[in-house]
This record gives sequence, structure tokens and C-alpha cells, in this order.
Amino acid sequence: ARDRYLAQRFRQGLRAIDGVEVYSSDNPQLSCALVAFTVKGIPTKTLMDTLWDRHAIYIRNVTHEEIGWDVNRASLHIMVTTKQVDNLLGAIEEMAKKKA
Repeated sequence: ARDRYLAQRFRQGLRAIDGVEVYSSDNPQLSCALVAFTVKGIPTKTLMDTLWDRHAIYIRNVTHEEIGWDVNRASLHIMVTTKQVDNLLGAIEEMAKKKA
């Protein structure tokens, strides 16, 4: 339940940021603590690297060229706090605004 709460909080926060597209479902039966998303104009690897370099936040970029899948993925597991989720959202919002 906690993992789903964190993922829901993150998905909702991402959807409030212009230029962000979320690929994970809000349906609890179709989702888990992994949230896939992209930020318009920022390559997934660049976003991943910048979040680490500037904020010490680690997410992954997941690319499968054979199926055209290239997203960032955050894992919202039991060790993640709501403050960390909010910090991640703030960092993504800051980067998205610079690209807009």
C-alpha cells in the first residue's frame, strides 16, 4: 500500500508538470511502484544523468529500440520517503521549465 501511495503521489505530481508524459496507469490493478515517464525535449539519459549530477537522485532510463520504448523510470519502494518524491518532482519541474 505504501509503495502504491508513493507511486500515485509521483504520477499525480508529474501530470501537473507541463511537458511531462506519464506511461504508468493509475489503476491499482495495472500499476506498481515503478513509474515510467518522459520530459519533452530532454533525452532520457540526459535527464537521468542530470538528476544524479545536480541532485544526487537516481532513476533509470529504459530503452528498448526494437519496440520503440525510451522512458525514464522511477522506483518508489518502501525506502523512499514522501520528501524524496517531492524533491524528485521539484527537480523534474525545474528541468522541464528550462526546456519550455
